[in-house]
Amino acid sequence: MNAEVCGCSDADPGIAKRSIRRAKVVLSLVEESHFIVSIRCCGSCGRQYVVMFGERVDWVDSDDPQTWVGVEVNEEEVGRLVAARETAELNDDMLRAMIAGERRMVYHDMPKGCGEVLIRCAGALIVPSHD
Repeated sequence: MNAEVCGCSDADPGIAKRSIRRAKVVLSLVEESHFIVSIRCCGSCGRQYVVMFGERVDWVDSDDPQTWVGVEVNEEEVGRLVAARETAELNDDMLRAMIAGERRMVYHDMPKGCGEVLIRCAGALIVPSHD
């Protein structure tokens, strides 16, 4: 399958998310109970993605808000992330600095007490809120 027609780049955010989630995890960057960041590589087209998952605990209603974000990254950005991981614990600000500029991403938000939002969007990197 060539890169132009791969599911991970599909205009439909549901198809894109499923494809990115199936991509092989190349490296786990952050592995906390409520914040997970990994680099994934699509087996069909070779695109690389930073995938982030954040969760906030709802102690009152047990309706934990969760957010999933998948953003394509290039080799240079992957190299910076890997180097940073080896020297320090990655945090939200470091991720925003290393994946800067206007980005196209798949965004899935599951807020407390509301309907889900699953979209393709563009803008500054969205780092999911987390505990």
